[in-house]
Amino acid sequence: MNILFITPWYPNERNPISGIYVKELARAISKNCNVVVLHGYYDASIHACIISDKTEDGIRVVRVQYPKSYVPVLSYLLYLFTIFGLSRKILVDFKPDVIHAHVYLSGIIAIFLGKSYRIPVIVTEHAEIIDRFKGGYLRKLTNSIKLFLAKFVFNNADILVLVSRSLQEYIEKLGVKNNYKIVPNAVNTEIFYPNKINKNKTNKKLLFVGGLTPIKGVPYLLEAVGFIRNKRDDFILDIIGEGIFRKDYEKLAYDIGISDVVLFHGLKDKQGTAEFMRACDFFILPSLYETFGVVLIEALACGKPVISTLNGGQKEFINDENGILISPKDPVALGKAIEYMLDHFQDYNAESISSYTKEKFSYDAVGKTMEDIYSGILSGKIN
Repeated sequence: MNILFITPWYPNERNPISGIYVKELARAISKNCNVVVLHGYYDASIHACIISDKTEDGIRVVRVQYPKSYVPVLSYLLYLFTIFGLSRKILVDFKPDVIHAHVYLSGIIAIFLGKSYRIPVIVTEHAEIIDRFKGGYLRKLTNSIKLFLAKFVFNNADILVLVSRSLQEYIEKLGVKNNYKIVPNAVNTEIFYPNKINKNKTNKKLLFVGGLTPIKGVPYLLEAVGFIRNKRDDFILDIIGEGIFRKDYEKLAYDIGISDVVLFHGLKDKQGTAEFMRACDFFILPSLYETFGVVLIEALACGKPVISTLNGGQKEFINDENGILISPKDPVALGKAIEYMLDHFQDYNAESISSYTKEKFSYDAVGKTMEDIYSGILSGKIN
């Protein structure tokens, strides 16, 4: 089958971690399907559109860089116009059997193309439409527009694919009625896999990987570590990631008095992240909310137990056999979970955790699920 991805999120030179989960899905599907990715994104450093057409990891990726306007609506209209034109050309030479859009914004283009050329359209949404942690009049207006566009796309797609049941419940509350399918994110088990040999270490290794933004709950993690640091010093917390709050969090670690056990390493590529995950004893993601949490399955694929929060899709695959779930925004509960894990991480079965993750989230598993959906919609078994 020929599958055309249309997505505003995909790794690029400006942002190598943007939409990496879309790339993982494309790679999973490309094992048995022909995939072309059409990716458009803002680039504030340019003054005119730049189009490139390259093969990356065996997948043809057509990129459109377009300048960012001081008027956001103009930027978005330029995005729609350019992507729509390129899509029509790709439809002629690639002849996709299915158009698979990621994120409702690219779904608008996909819906019009699908209706015009009678091609089935699948839309995968990866996140909530409204930022539940921000307010203000202008944001309310923006959110109203977002909701209008998103509901148009979701209600007109042939199939709506979501990464978790938690996200499905959220979208159903918006009044969207469609044929829902749950397809989780994929993990590259050739990069994320357990250590064959566990080396003895003086200090136990804790790991956080994520954007250094409030939604990831980093301040609560640092506060929890502060509680524990008053009792023991047999651990190190490695923090992988970047964000506009990095300096604030480094200062907070210093003010709490935990700079000696908290190390900020900045961004790492997938290989570098995997090395940290294999070296850690357990992984922590104290997000206020996650629709899924790709870094969690990456850690689990490495055979590591995890600590995360109950608020989101992660509760659908974290259980007593592979980790601990706590309420978000609760540094006391987080501290207790970390203390427990410091003394009991070795009780978790690394091989079992890794096998479970590979069975549910490997390229083969996720790719097969998505291929069945493509086949079903083309054969008329799914409508």
